[in-house]
Amino acid sequence: MTVKSRYQKLNEQVDQSTQEAIRSAHQAHTAVTQAQSSLLPQEIQYAERKVSEALTYVRHAQNHLEVGISPEVQQSLQQEEAKLLQEYELF
Repeated sequence: MTVKSRYQKLNEQVDQSTQEAIRSAHQAHTAVTQAQSSLLPQEIQYAERKVSEALTYVRHAQNHLEVGISPEVQQSLQQEEAKLLQEYELF
């Protein structure tokens, strides 16, 4: 495997991880919205779990992949983290 192909593979992994983190955050936001409207204990627990998982993904992406993340994606991850922390405080 050449240096270029390794670099390309690393970039693909970084992109995939950041997309996964952002997708997880969006799913958590949706779960929180549903929990707020239903107020069912199961929905609230599910939303809390999704927010916690999403925070883990976002922080992993920020901490372990920050070298290969563009400033725009880094900013997006920071915004998602801030929103998730606000939602987490609801619980």
